[in-house]
Amino acid sequence: MPEVKASPRRGFVLCRRAVRAGLASGVLVFAAYSIGLAAEDPPGAPAPDRVEAEPNEESEAEPGPRYKDGVYILDGDFYTSFAENSWRILSGPFRYDRRDWITVGLVVSVTGALMLLDDEIDDFWQDDVRGDRTDSTEDVVENFGDSDKLLLGALGGYALSEAVGLKREKAMFLNGFQSVVLTATLISGLKYLGQRQRPDDADNAFDWNGPGGGEFNTAFPSGHSGNAFAMATVVAETYGEDHPWVPWLAYPLAGLTALGRVNAQRHWASDIFMGAAVGHFVGRMVTRHSPFLEDNGVELGLYGQSGAAGLSLTLRF
Repeated sequence: MPEVKASPRRGFVLCRRAVRAGLASGVLVFAAYSIGLAAEDPPGAPAPDRVEAEPNEESEAEPGPRYKDGVYILDGDFYTSFAENSWRILSGPFRYDRRDWITVGLVVSVTGALMLLDDEIDDFWQDDVRGDRTDSTEDVVENFGDSDKLLLGALGGYALSEAVGLKREKAMFLNGFQSVVLTATLISGLKYLGQRQRPDDADNAFDWNGPGGGEFNTAFPSGHSGNAFAMATVVAETYGEDHPWVPWLAYPLAGLTALGRVNAQRHWASDIFMGAAVGHFVGRMVTRHSPFLEDNGVELGLYGQSGAAGLSLTLRF
């Protein structure tokens, strides 16, 4: 039986791949941890108080946000909220406190660390991870980051919810619609400024052309990742308190969508991380400032019950 000798070259390659896998895994875990810290409060102004619905004798509904009546698509506040939330994004740095700047610094630091490892992560994924199964998975999850499909789906979901009178679902779909619009707009601007080449068309991870190239569809940040996390955040924020399992479904699905872009060599790891951060913060801001939540205040009204009549004073806070 012939003697099988270990190849020093093969041992070196395996060691190098193990180191690359360890570095990539460590940074990605840290990236996920930083997103978790940032999720506690997005940078910017504190969220407005939500009005809680109180159960009464006629309704056994659990306490939760109180939504407005009416046809939401005709609500003027919905359309003005696009401009209001755009201003919140642009003016946010002027309102940041110490905690906000720590969050921003953490996101920027992780993005920078990933940029240093982008080439290694791309090589590792293409050499040791990508296969028929990851390609077929990417073909499916890519749809969850496609802005056109998300926007059409949100409008269709809203129309159905409006038809059957589901207030929370109506708000969720229109908040998701606005989050994807704002995320896609912001990411398109960042793409134009950076002009980073995609992995399948770049010499290396530091192939940046800068503004002036006339291209919007460049690598940094990832639009699919941003769109997926914007919609996932709206869904998680809307249902997470009542149904804790929802975020555990929404965020991993968005994560798979983002990783699919690395698998297809359309984005670097730092692209999808920054896209996820932008989408998350925008989705959280839009949901917290939803125009479909009733405002706090004092309500004076008339009531009649069992032959008695009088005035009712309702404090909402």
